[in-house]
Amino acid sequence: MQQTFKLSNRIPFIVIFAALAWSASTAYAEDMKAQADKAKNSLSLFSKLDANEDGYVTIEEAAGQISPETFSAADKNHDGKLDMAEFKASGLDESK
Repeated sequence: MQQTFKLSNRIPFIVIFAALAWSASTAYAEDMKAQADKAKNSLSLFSKLDANEDGYVTIEEAAGQISPETFSAADKNHDGKLDMAEFKASGLDESK
């Protein structure tokens, strides 16, 4: 005996699938926005500290915002300045 599926039998599955797809796309969009906001905020803080706009933050530029101990720990190559990679890797972009 052949079983036939009517559209009315499929509607609950279609509704559930659509709801799951919408939920996943909304969560993805929110995550992407959060990542973009985080990048913007870190760039904004880095730019704020990089007074001479040379692409580095020196201990002098960071004075009052970043402790010398934190700065030294973030300065992985010990060149006396933080580039964006060191700044982000140290978590300084998340601290403000």
